[in-house]
Amino acid sequence: MLLTLLEQPSSQSFLSDLQMKAKKKALSKTISLKGISLEHFEGISSEGFSFSVEGEGVELLSLDQALQKYGLFLKNRFEKMLVKEEGFFSLFNRGCSDQVFCLFVHHSTPLIKIAQYYINSKKFFSPRIQIFVGKGVKTTFFHTMEVQGKDNCINSCIDIALEREAQVSFFETGTIDHDNDLFLDTKVTVKQGGCFTHTTGTLGSRSFKSEISAYLLEKGAKSYLEGFWNGSKDADISFIAHTSHLAYETTSREHYQGVCHDKARASFEGQIYVDKVAQKTDSYQLSKHLLIGEKASGFSKPNLEVFADDVKASHGATVSMIDEEALFYLMSRGISKQGAIDLVKRAFLAFFLNEIGETEIYKSFLRLIDQ
Repeated sequence: MLLTLLEQPSSQSFLSDLQMKAKKKALSKTISLKGISLEHFEGISSEGFSFSVEGEGVELLSLDQALQKYGLFLKNRFEKMLVKEEGFFSLFNRGCSDQVFCLFVHHSTPLIKIAQYYINSKKFFSPRIQIFVGKGVKTTFFHTMEVQGKDNCINSCIDIALEREAQVSFFETGTIDHDNDLFLDTKVTVKQGGCFTHTTGTLGSRSFKSEISAYLLEKGAKSYLEGFWNGSKDADISFIAHTSHLAYETTSREHYQGVCHDKARASFEGQIYVDKVAQKTDSYQLSKHLLIGEKASGFSKPNLEVFADDVKASHGATVSMIDEEALFYLMSRGISKQGAIDLVKRAFLAFFLNEIGETEIYKSFLRLIDQ
């Protein structure tokens, strides 16, 4: 079943007071607009943007349609998440976007494909996807983005709610022309016994930022956040991961690593917050950078805030140049230097591939690794 929404009616009347609060909160933030023209913010465009969802048993509604069917539920969700929101671009999206797509998954289904297409230049896009996964539902999402054109600024936000015992794997990747700015923001809340796994990969772009926040709300909730980058040219790549343990006996992992070539720059900032009520928490954070070339750079900023006394919470971080001894070993067995570099890089980036059961998803990530 293929569902497509190319255009939808404006939802400016929906929670206009909350939209004004979001705009006000966004304007109070100090941000760096490196390489981004302020003219991008003169208006949000939908020209050249399309969105589709493919999956059995998925209910896809415009915001207006969702309000008619799930009004009180949606309003409560928007109000609660606005309180948690601190990022400028996500607040900007909440306050200004009228491109809101609502997905409801009421029954388990093997695979749900979400695709975003942007074919234009010098435009500002700000779509939002609201995903609601019902109690006990088990499913896999495959989210892809294709960006063609130059000097676009894309500010895409996804808000995911998992009910009790829901099990969700969310894979995210895409093809992006280099001369674009891409800001991705993902929020997820996980209730009792639920488990959310988020895996993402990118080649980066002129300016690429991916921020994800997981809120473990009830006992036994779990989140696993992982991703990689394979940056080249002068790509500027940033990953930010937040995990909030807000209940007893919750579990989390944050694992991000990647490679930078040429003049590419990558940074990772991770935060694990453990509330005083979140006893028996088990959390771990790991970040690794592999640099190829003297002009490549990588930065890590781990952060743990622990207010409970019966927890497991730790982190690790490395930044290193490619191992010359490993290259020499491979070259001594007849492999060219570039071939040796490619082998080392693939081994470094393929840490998660064995976890992927879907062939299409596996191949999409492998293409990014082999660039």
